[in-house]
Amino acid sequence: MTSARSAVELIDTVTPVLASSQFWPILRKVATSAPSIPVYYSVDVEAKLDLLFSLRRRDPLPAGTSCRHELLTADVVRRLHEAGLAVVAWTVDDEARALELAAMGVDAITTHRPAELKRALEDGR
Repeated sequence: MTSARSAVELIDTVTPVLASSQFWPILRKVATSAPSIPVYYSVDVEAKLDLLFSLRRRDPLPAGTSCRHELLTADVVRRLHEAGLAVVAWTVDDEARALELAAMGVDAITTHRPAELKRALEDGR
């Protein structure tokens, strides 16, 4: 198993990097090993989203969240931003959903179809 420190040492320092995991305690180790790498708490279920909102009031560590896109509404994205968190939606392969999420103000989208979604977002279809 690769340690957080050795994984970080493999990263090209020119490439922007962030760390995201559904196992939030490992992100604390990443932050200790490489404080310049922002950490994003990953959220896959509504209960964990509620936990993130609660935790954020006393935990300044996460710079953002990578969140299963089905959990994101305009209100949730607004609340996450108000909590000081960037929002990455995952995994979005549907162009219409990508446009909805962009309109909600998500900061990034994870997809298996980057070229197609990029075109759709640029065209505003």
